[in-house]
Amino acid sequence: MSTEKSKLDLSAIGAPRDLPLVADSITSSETDVLELRKTHIRGLEQDIDERKKYASLIFRLVVWWLAGVVAILVADGVRIPWVAQYVGFDLPEAVIIALITTTTGGVVGVLLIVARYLFPQ
Repeated sequence: MSTEKSKLDLSAIGAPRDLPLVADSITSSETDVLELRKTHIRGLEQDIDERKKYASLIFRLVVWWLAGVVAILVADGVRIPWVAQYVGFDLPEAVIIALITTTTGGVVGVLLIVARYLFPQ
């Protein structure tokens, strides 16, 4: 095989034809479908960004919520005399039980609601 035969003859390719300025009906429908797909993709990208944002916010809320409950329990449980005079207080047992129960239920409820909304199956 010679090098001359392996080269393509590009001289036969002419200038492009003049294209019509008005799109035909097939092109218009394809353009509409393309725009719908672009809109759908933008919506999915926005959903992903929102999921990241709200997942982080909910995680922070839960961490602070539980840290607050632990702080209350520790403050209630401190029995060292010189520390108790500054941070200790005595909550009734029913209040502690209600605090733990409602907090656990609230945290689990918020997590389930947000997780099911942000991450549908």
